Amino acid sequence: MNAIRKTLLLIQEIGLPSLTAYGIYSVKKKFGIFRSARVTRGKLFSTSISSDRLNPIPALHFDEISRDLSSVFGTADEITRGIFRPFGGESTSLDFTFPQPLKDWFDYSDSIEGTDIKEFWEPARFNWSLTLAWEYVSSGDNQYIEVFWNYFEKFIANNPCYQGPNWVSAQEVALRAINWLLMFPVIRSSPATTPARLNALTQSLWQHFLRIPPTIDYAKSQNNNHLLTESLALLMLGDFFSKQSPFAVQWKNHGKALFEKTLLSQISSDGTYCQHSTNYHRMMLHLALIYRSWQSYRQEELPQAIYSRLSKAVQWLTGHYDPVSGKNANLGHNDGTLLLPFGCQEYGDYRPTLQAASLAFTGNPAFPDGNWNELSNLLGLVAKNKIRQPVVLQPSLLRIGNDSLWTSLRAVQFNERPGHADQLHTEIWWDGINIACDAGTYAYNKPAPWQNALATTRVHNTITIDQKDQMLRAGKFLWLKKAQASIITRHNDTSISASHEGYKSLGIIHSRFIHQPETYELIVKDSISFSKNNQDHLVSIHWLLPDWQWKWKDDLLTLGLDDRRIDLRIFCKTTENTPIPVSNISLVRAGIALLGNHQEEILGWISPTYNVKLPALSLTLSWKVNRTVEITSSWQFRKEK
Repeated sequence: MNAIRKTLLLIQEIGLPSLTAYGIYSVKKKFGIFRSARVTRGKLFSTSISSDRLNPIPALHFDEISRDLSSVFGTADEITRGIFRPFGGESTSLDFTFPQPLKDWFDYSDSIEGTDIKEFWEPARFNWSLTLAWEYVSSGDNQYIEVFWNYFEKFIANNPCYQGPNWVSAQEVALRAINWLLMFPVIRSSPATTPARLNALTQSLWQHFLRIPPTIDYAKSQNNNHLLTESLALLMLGDFFSKQSPFAVQWKNHGKALFEKTLLSQISSDGTYCQHSTNYHRMMLHLALIYRSWQSYRQEELPQAIYSRLSKAVQWLTGHYDPVSGKNANLGHNDGTLLLPFGCQEYGDYRPTLQAASLAFTGNPAFPDGNWNELSNLLGLVAKNKIRQPVVLQPSLLRIGNDSLWTSLRAVQFNERPGHADQLHTEIWWDGINIACDAGTYAYNKPAPWQNALATTRVHNTITIDQKDQMLRAGKFLWLKKAQASIITRHNDTSISASHEGYKSLGIIHSRFIHQPETYELIVKDSISFSKNNQDHLVSIHWLLPDWQWKWKDDLLTLGLDDRRIDLRIFCKTTENTPIPVSNISLVRAGIALLGNHQEEILGWISPTYNVKLPALSLTLSWKVNRTVEITSSWQFRKEK
């Protein structure tokens, strides 16, 4: 695509305001404005900051937590021993070292000597430190605050102001500052907190504050969780320093207005979050919960319009929730963020968020009392009544089934930037097990092919034509020529259906119909409609399945684990019921072909959180066709006695 055509598409699909904001940011970076801003702001504002005139906010009620369930990033004892769990995954050492010598923050890229920069960012978010605060309040043992101070001092020693990878992203700076502010009232009360330590933290928070405004244009250009996080940090830091700086008061007011405006612009009227990601949706709700807690302390209220949007956002997320496992469909980007981990049995547990957000923004609990109440207790949320409101399925979610077996069909009219090319992707959950899975994300910045590779159409449970994506990929996170879906049957007890126009340029429309005739039976029918006589096209269907024992015979795949069995039969026929012979069959596990000749490194994986990928089974069948056909995937689920 030539530059002029790409620019026109960018203006059409992203919008001139976002492009203008990004242009301003790029010009500033190119001409060294950030270097000047760093030096000037440091001289103008750093000398008058005092740790004696602060305005901390006790936003979290650590004393209200009855049990320690916040071990997603490591228990307090693990953290004390120098161990944490990045992205809620496997344990590793907790340190802040990276390749030397350090450079100014704007001289870094997305990877450092082949390592994803997010691996350096994760420990430096200090999200794990909330566990130390809880342990100190719960036990009264001062060692846990001493541990915090030891890590803080190591961070400061390894991350001089505005140098190194941990100053690159204003959002990362904002997240670290938010966590320190949430801990500040607890830290301040501890005997381990000397005046010198408190002053060092205060000075560092001021330096964090000054880092955010110079690149706010970049956050505005992205109009996603970056802007929401940074505006909340500006509000909280501005309030924190408001007693001693007009600059702080200015950004406190601007941050508050920007945060509320951003919530309204990023949450659609049906509750969909602009990034089309269940994990970023959870992150948005966590930021909103922190803001609500700050407002409650200040005896302020959210505007009714924002409450209404957040209520819809709770309904949207609840609609993707599996009631047996407590997990959600892993739609869209997943960067491993879990800002408020309290009450989570594991990283993918969405019950604490749904309970707290439902209490905060609807006034009703989502579930009966349970361990998932820990986050609600932390935020001081109390149920007004004990009746769970029924889930209202939003237009972006088509779902049938029951708690034991349910199926969803993704069909979206994009008003914002798509995250993944995943129209008509189908999820299947059976007794809390994700049978037809979304692969997730794995990584953004690793060596090829792992630069957000799992955003493509061919790894989703949908149809691909000629191995092309449904949309035009124009960057690691950018899709143009958005594929728009239309809902045919919104939802009834047993059937859902939708279509999308992503392959309209090829003269092809893809429609999917899902029917559940019996409790443990599913029929998925894909219609590939040609608008005119056409040349041959390669039509492929993909299903990402759990890593179970398998057997393929004729057109039947049998999966088994313990007493569970799944039969999946797939076949293709014309509108006259003439069978079409399959051109290719492949079953790939962890990038290696188990069946057929086709293997691809990105196939056969599922990523439950960032930087973690686990083996799965990628089944792909392809047919060469030049006229309208129907592909049927027939599922049978059973337990053997």
